[in-house]
Amino acid sequence: MHLPRISLIAPALAAVLTATTVVPVFAAGQLDMTTGSANSTRFDLGVNVSGVERTPESVAAYLNGLPPETKRAVMAACDNYMKYPGSAEAVETVAFCRIAVGG
Repeated sequence: MHLPRISLIAPALAAVLTATTVVPVFAAGQLDMTTGSANSTRFDLGVNVSGVERTPESVAAYLNGLPPETKRAVMAACDNYMKYPGSAEAVETVAFCRIAVGG
């Protein structure tokens, strides 16, 4: 009679371990479902710029392809991250923003 109770322990333990390791990443908004990366610029900028080459031409082309309202929001966020680079969650955010704001 104790066998069913023991067989329930393993799945329950797996669920708890998954919840304590995966859920915080989702809750923080840091898991990028397109790349599987937990270090995503989407958390910082609202868009994922990890695939944008870090050249002035590539960054400008990317920004010019965004809707105007989105571009304004990204540029405002970049201005903020240039003033307070330590507040960015992703290292890539500061690198992208440095080029985006021209500094």
